[in-house]
Amino acid sequence: MRNPRTILALLLAALLLLFPTACGTAPADPPVSPSVPDQVPETVPEPESESVPEEPQPEAETVLEYHPPVPDVEWERGHDQEDVWEVLYSVPVDTPVYAPVPGVVAELSNTSTWPWGKFVVIQATEDAQVRVCHLKETDAALAVGSQVDHTTQLGLAGRTGDVQDYAVGVSVSRKGPEGYQSLFLGQCDLLLAKPLEGISYTPPVEGKQASLRDEAPLDANQLYYRTGSTGLPVYSPVTGEVAHIQSDSLWPFGRFVTIQAGEDLQVLMTHLGEITEGLEVGNPVDHQTQIGLTGTSGNTTFPTVGVKVKRKDASGEFCTVNIGLWDTVFQNWTEGEFLQ
Repeated sequence: MRNPRTILALLLAALLLLFPTACGTAPADPPVSPSVPDQVPETVPEPESESVPEEPQPEAETVLEYHPPVPDVEWERGHDQEDVWEVLYSVPVDTPVYAPVPGVVAELSNTSTWPWGKFVVIQATEDAQVRVCHLKETDAALAVGSQVDHTTQLGLAGRTGDVQDYAVGVSVSRKGPEGYQSLFLGQCDLLLAKPLEGISYTPPVEGKQASLRDEAPLDANQLYYRTGSTGLPVYSPVTGEVAHIQSDSLWPFGRFVTIQAGEDLQVLMTHLGEITEGLEVGNPVDHQTQIGLTGTSGNTTFPTVGVKVKRKDASGEFCTVNIGLWDTVFQNWTEGEFLQ
């Protein structure tokens, strides 16, 4: 149903068509045209109706305001990893736990399961979910479909799931090619980031489709091209310049090349067998530039090429971009085209 302003605008437009002088400074009593006998009046074409623009609608909320689920407690990293997909709040058992974002309860469990324990999942946007986990118990008043906000108690702090001390965990997921995928901590502010412009992706090895890492349990932060053999040419998947070269095989990425694709994006080509001789930091590259050869360096035992993407976050640091967010960095990214 149109709002009253829109209806009023349409009515005014109709009046203007019927009475063109009914606006502005038209006199209260319109002048009477003198009659001309025996003269056939010319046919005056009706003025073209001007399209009345729709009343601008308020834009949908694009930023979720985050409140800690427990007051006055600093968060900690959930695991001793470079990339962290869960934050923990260490609190005493039975501390009340509140919704960190507004939304609708999409899932809840009062049965402890690995690794989340007892938890509540909040549907914060169409594509984003926030999970509050390791609870002792969920609130009895909650059910799937319940509306929640920062004042809604979700349950009590506990020690369920994979934590060893009493804590409340929070993780963020976004809908991706494999369903909802957890975002690393630094990715959360990229969830609703504006897409970058002008950056296209092409597969780095010809005739090969990528897959997600077989053992990736909760996140997919690197593409893997299982090439079947070593020594195949590997090309740059983006246009940019070489920012870093790791010629020695180190854990976990082995030999790799970092490509700077614009100010805010880096693409790492990992697990290379060899790096192209003469390739140096600062060299320009494009989709036809050979970076190296396929190999088995790093933490892989199969001939593999890995692609890892990092984007500059609000703090100016480069953080890993979950594959579920690659549509915000590559203008041509479609999961069906690049993922098997």
